[in-house]
Amino acid sequence: MIEYLGLPLTTILTAALVPAFMHFFGVIVQVHLEARRLGLRGLSASELPNAWKVL
Repeated sequence: MIEYLGLPLTTILTAALVPAFMHFFGVIVQVHLEARRLGLRGLSASELPNAWKVL
């Protein structure tokens, strides 16, 4: 991209931040809404496994 466009890497990365943020935000919203529609919920603190034992 740098050679093709003749732009610095920081300019290219800056331009890519907005679409990347929009993509991940959209995926998070879709997963949240689908989980809400299906009545799914997260685990409570008492239901979470011990992280050290899992590792």
